Amino acid sequence: MQKRYGIKVSSKKDFIKLIIILALFFAIVFLVIKLATSPKSVASIEQVNELLSSRGYTVQDSTERYQTGSPGSGIVNVLTVEQDALVFQFFVFEDNDSAMNGYDVITTQINKYRTKTQDVATQGFHGNYIFRTLLANGKYYYLVRVGETLVYASGSESDQSEINNLIASLGYV
Repeated sequence: MQKRYGIKVSSKKDFIKLIIILALFFAIVFLVIKLATSPKSVASIEQVNELLSSRGYTVQDSTERYQTGSPGSGIVNVLTVEQDALVFQFFVFEDNDSAMNGYDVITTQINKYRTKTQDVATQGFHGNYIFRTLLANGKYYYLVRVGETLVYASGSESDQSEINNLIASLGYV
């Protein structure tokens, strides 16, 4: 019986099996990492308009309103839904840098609502995707950037599942 690298190997056949198992393990780890960090597909303004309209929302084109103000420069299109406490906005920017700037501006605004240690906040990123959520003072906020697009949604705590469903329907989760 041979002992290599601290592993007992009784034959060359066992050693080859060990090499194959290790190669498969590393291939699986590589694929999992690759899938977790692969870029998400960017939704088009038409797809978002269709999704929101099919859910019964009245969609407004608020591009002109935002091109001169917050959340920053480089805005191409903005769709807005305002229904009771629920607000859902889809921004399309000229490029990734403008979208990231918009994300930073809105993040600063959202952070102003965080007041208590029991507020629930999450954030994460993968590939071309970054998100932030906040549940504070009975309000829910969700901000996500995918490529040159940005979704900002807010509503009451009871709107949380609808907001999450809308964002998931876009493939932005």
